[in-house]
Amino acid sequence: MLRPMKLEGALKLYIALYFVAFILTFLTSVPMLFHVAEKGECLLFATPPPIRYGSAGGCVVSGVLPLVAALCAFLLGFFNWLHLRKTQEHIKLPEMTSDEFRLQFKKKFWKIIIFHSVVLGLIGVNAI
Repeated sequence: MLRPMKLEGALKLYIALYFVAFILTFLTSVPMLFHVAEKGECLLFATPPPIRYGSAGGCVVSGVLPLVAALCAFLLGFFNWLHLRKTQEHIKLPEMTSDEFRLQFKKKFWKIIIFHSVVLGLIGVNAI
């Protein structure tokens, strides 16, 4: 029999964490992009006094890459929500055995993990 609490709990945790990542990334990147778009001043790459602002292009790249990561976090949260719904439906009315469901779920879950790793790589490249 499928252990619903462990699987459901893990999926709910992933959904919550991806949602927090999406919100925090969105709330930090968008104001920076608005500031750069209006004034053309990049505070990320400013030099010590006398203050000279860095290029606006650097800030745009540093603002757009996290937004791409935020979009990916939203997609990952959505995919996990779909899996959570499918798990809950399977528990209520199983169409296949729990072992078959686990095997099918593992295949999909590894695809999500690979996508998650690519997003982490993108974040790591942006941090460098």
